[in-house]
Amino acid sequence: DYVVVSNGYPVEARFLIECQDDNIDEYYWDHPFPLLDLAGILLQIGEKALAVKSKFVEERIKTEPALRHNPRWDAWVSALAALKAFEISGQLEL
Repeated sequence: DYVVVSNGYPVEARFLIECQDDNIDEYYWDHPFPLLDLAGILLQIGEKALAVKSKFVEERIKTEPALRHNPRWDAWVSALAALKAFEISGQLEL
């Protein structure tokens, strides 16, 4: 399994650390790995994260502007952008 974060520090990183610390004995070796950052994925295909994130998902979803900056919408957009980047790189066929 892969875990993709968009701007993973500090929010996502702290959240994942707190989840692990909640029961460190049980979760010491059971943590998200690899933890991939969306900006790094986009950089590898020659794109700038903020410039293309919305462009990558416009073809896949139509949404109301009110949903922007909603945590669920942000996660969905990040996931779709990561999938599109994997598709462009030839790592995934959609």
